[in-house]
Amino acid sequence: LKPVTVTTVDHILYACVHGFRQADFALGCLQTAALVFDEVHYYDRKMLTELKELFKLLRNMHIPHLLMSGTLPQFLLKEGELEEYRLVEDKQGMAFKPFVVEKRPKPLIVDKTWEIEEDFLEEVREGHRKGLVQFIILNTVRKAQEVYKAFQEIPQDEKELLHSRFCYKHRREKERRAFEEVKERRKLGKPFLLVSTQVIEVSLDISSHRMFTELAPTDALGQRAGRLNRGSEFSNDHKLIVFLPKTPEGGLYLLPYQDQRLMERTWKVLREEAVSYKDITLWCDQV
Repeated sequence: LKPVTVTTVDHILYACVHGFRQADFALGCLQTAALVFDEVHYYDRKMLTELKELFKLLRNMHIPHLLMSGTLPQFLLKEGELEEYRLVEDKQGMAFKPFVVEKRPKPLIVDKTWEIEEDFLEEVREGHRKGLVQFIILNTVRKAQEVYKAFQEIPQDEKELLHSRFCYKHRREKERRAFEEVKERRKLGKPFLLVSTQVIEVSLDISSHRMFTELAPTDALGQRAGRLNRGSEFSNDHKLIVFLPKTPEGGLYLLPYQDQRLMERTWKVLREEAVSYKDITLWCDQV
């Protein structure tokens, strides 16, 4: 099997149906490749529709492929016609309960007014003084920027801001620095603060002592929580603190997720207790 890099699912589909120049070369490459789809649950409904067709083509062409997911909800197995795929599950890891969930109906930060919850700010500062590695996850870039600016008293080498609007080179540099600093500071018992958006949900092998996050759909929350006490069997006072995002008028702030019912269901199923990865999978199915 030869390695192949495909930038988007569209490129694979086009290769299969002769949709662009030199498609035959791409198709030939695919026929001698193995394909890995990471975080397959994470695509939107339009992309999932295309993936369903793609998986059918790959099966018919006997091209080996692996689908990876942190939650793998039942609807995806059904709609993607994946029931016949062989399931490999980390049963031991799924039973780990690495953190406790805490729900806070107050918004961490209010859109447009940019008012930040004062108790939250002091809680983060106190955790920093205690030498904790803390992550704060916001749902929009502007919110992340405003929260990051609120901690100007924290030295520059003890904090980082990460979001999608940095150019690729700078973002990769920031990710590398965050990885190195978090790993080193956790080992030495020194504090570090990472303020981020959804970009933290995939591809970052880092771990925190405490995570503050705005409400997001269940699978997204599960991805964020994968960066909290990562790989540990017991919570040992590690917390996932979930804030309810609100508009200045007091309504539920939905961006970038849009689906109010999805967000409301997620808030409802969250339980304030020690949580396993199996629990998160069950929550995804319920939502």
